[in-house]
Amino acid sequence: MNSPNPTLSFILPTFNEEKVLEATLRSLRQLKALTCEIIITDGNSKDKTLEVAHRMADKVVVWDKPYRQTIALARNLGAHQAAGEYFVFLDADVTIPNMDEFFSTAVQRFVDDPALSALTAWRGIVPENETVADRVNFSILTFGVYVMNNFLHMPNCWGEFQMMPAAKFRAVGGFNEHMIAAEDMDMFIRLGKLGKTRLEPSLKFFESGRRVHKMGWPRAWVLWLGTGMKQRWFGKSREVPWEVIR
Repeated sequence: MNSPNPTLSFILPTFNEEKVLEATLRSLRQLKALTCEIIITDGNSKDKTLEVAHRMADKVVVWDKPYRQTIALARNLGAHQAAGEYFVFLDADVTIPNMDEFFSTAVQRFVDDPALSALTAWRGIVPENETVADRVNFSILTFGVYVMNNFLHMPNCWGEFQMMPAAKFRAVGGFNEHMIAAEDMDMFIRLGKLGKTRLEPSLKFFESGRRVHKMGWPRAWVLWLGTGMKQRWFGKSREVPWEVIR
């Protein structure tokens, strides 16, 4: 399935994601305008995640150690197997409509601006799951990330979608595998030292919304802001893994 010389390497960490993974991979397989490969790095799932991964992905890496891997380690393991010019890190419940237009535009941003080190996009919840509260809160959240990256030159993002040149990923040494959370922000901060980071407002991806719907928006804001501020201002990562929500 994969191209010998892919432009894009999609890297997705998974653990017991049978409910959402097939829809995500089906979304990625809609890309025709660019060559790509799909890499699943799995935490030794006990459901049918690996069955879906072996059927639909190009490469599957399974973590079988007795201790739990961090999501940063999972992403790095996938990156070690990647051959693309650009790495795209996605969560397992992310879908992207209009794949050809989305990634043709994304790649062109890097081509037009060699100083661009990392890109993220507008974030939303799939329309069938979205509430008014989701739309309002994600608009506020995304606008804040947009202003921070594009105007204040304060790199920030979310791990659901990150795109970067493979060379710059390697230049910063990949994700910090010791971080339990905020490894996505840490990556953008380090990439920001090599050039610019950007949220591209013309591009939008969708997630399932399962975490905010389980926690509720007040708790989500407290956790996200608290984790982000702790990492950015004090250089300290969250010490407890995120609650597993499936």
